[in-house]
Amino acid sequence: MRPERIRRLGSVSPDTPLDDVLATMQRARAHLGVVDRDDAADDTSAAGPSGLVVLEDVLARLVGEVRDATPEAETGAPQGSTGA
Repeated sequence: MRPERIRRLGSVSPDTPLDDVLATMQRARAHLGVVDRDDAADDTSAAGPSGLVVLEDVLARLVGEVRDATPEAETGAPQGSTGA
């Protein structure tokens, strides 16, 4: 893969307000963000990410559950199913 196609993920701390998390993800143009450890500065063995945040989950917390608008009859799969 060409290096110019790989973008860095936005990084947030666990106590970052959701609207700031959304803004960080928008700036990074990413659907995925890295949650950094709060205690990493005090303990170098704890350095690194503590988790991931997904854009769909951020939006669900801010505006409510995000549902697919495509009727079941068109997709052939029951709502909530991935079709896999």
